[in-house]
Amino acid sequence: MSRPDRIVLAPVLAGALSLGLGAAAVASPASARAASPTPVDTRVAAAAAAPTAAPLTLRAVVARALERNERARIATARSEAAEARLARARAVFWPDVTLTGNYTHKLFEPETSGFAAQFGRDFSQSQDVFTATAALTATLFDFRAYPLLRQARLAASAARLTETEERRALAFEAAQAFVSTLGAEQVVQAAERRVALGAQSLAEARARAEARLASVHDATRAELELRTAESTLAQARATAEQARLGLALLLDLESPDALGPLASPATDADAGPTTGPDTADPAEIRKARERRADLEARRSLLRAQEELASEPGRRFVPTLKADAQYRLSSEEQMGGRNDDASVGLTLSWPIFDGFERDAEADERRAVVREQAAALELAARTVDRDVRSARVALSTQRTLAGTAKLAADAAVRNAQEASALYSQGLSQAFEVADAQARQFEAEVALTRAALGVLAARLQLSLALGEWPDGATPPAAAGTASP
Repeated sequence: MSRPDRIVLAPVLAGALSLGLGAAAVASPASARAASPTPVDTRVAAAAAAPTAAPLTLRAVVARALERNERARIATARSEAAEARLARARAVFWPDVTLTGNYTHKLFEPETSGFAAQFGRDFSQSQDVFTATAALTATLFDFRAYPLLRQARLAASAARLTETEERRALAFEAAQAFVSTLGAEQVVQAAERRVALGAQSLAEARARAEARLASVHDATRAELELRTAESTLAQARATAEQARLGLALLLDLESPDALGPLASPATDADAGPTTGPDTADPAEIRKARERRADLEARRSLLRAQEELASEPGRRFVPTLKADAQYRLSSEEQMGGRNDDASVGLTLSWPIFDGFERDAEADERRAVVREQAAALELAARTVDRDVRSARVALSTQRTLAGTAKLAADAAVRNAQEASALYSQGLSQAFEVADAQARQFEAEVALTRAALGVLAARLQLSLALGEWPDGATPPAAAGTASP
């Protein structure tokens, strides 16, 4: 069974979005190769050449993952296997019908004169004998069959619920990959802007140095900032490419190029804002417990195990079976007929089995206690998940607002530093510092904006809801008759 609490959306963004925090690393001479064309550049050029290509939305990603990913088919196959086990449990209530054909060749020719003298008539005897037998066996009463049937029905219901939960987990994993990839690509865009600013600053520093308005050290400092920015850009592009590879694999695409551009949450109607309190209330937690398919599957499995635990105690009750048989032969019998029929009843009463049923009952009751404790733990985990998701969403909203203000201030700071340097009122290291701070602020803004989306997805996951593009199966947990 899939565990939704194992899926953590927000931390996934950290690897892709924290590249800006390492911008102070000094680039090696080989980092100059970062300006060479990359797969990301190729896709950007292709997107520009084909402006009619629609961006890939969150809804489309989720829908395709549910349609093409193998995990959805695996979950469906497991559910179908449980239905087959239920059909096998029903088989005990149906009679068994067997047809048997037999051919016998006698090595010696039969002697019938003795039978004629004893019974006053001849019998039809032959060296080749053909026999056909039809047998019917039916269980009239088996007290053990009823709990086993209920156990199979509950297990099949749990399998259907587990299939639903597996598909839901897959939908959120696709949304997770979409957010991670989108964040990585936005970091690439911020890194490209930093490189462009660095190149502009280097050109200005060299011009001022040639005019003897500034020292050569200013140009060297601007070049160092540019090479650092190029190194950061190369790392960001590699991270984005890895994220696109993972998303393409999840969606069963041949290559990341088939993804095309991704729709930003700022323009994607599928990722619109949601309203709700900043803290979870008891009614919301109660609804989450009722809505979560994984909890309902655990409840069904617990009831199924309780039925299975009651079966050994019913083995002491006798079992009654009926059987009927009809036999047709090409050889005449002593009664003058070549066919025969019979019916019968069989009563089986297991008196003593070496305490085997007692041991099985104890084992199964222990499993019941184990599953009951696991269900209680899972229910309490839902409470924690909902409360944690609410706190995370509130925190991300606050961080998004602060990051927006910081990003605006960083842009103004970089513009002012550049203007002052052009007027000879500041030094090159101040311009480089302003550009680095602008890049870090843009990365932080990207992290905060996508963090809000990730927190919303995490809350929907905890509440048992489905992301956009995924529709829960109707009556997934309904038990079969």
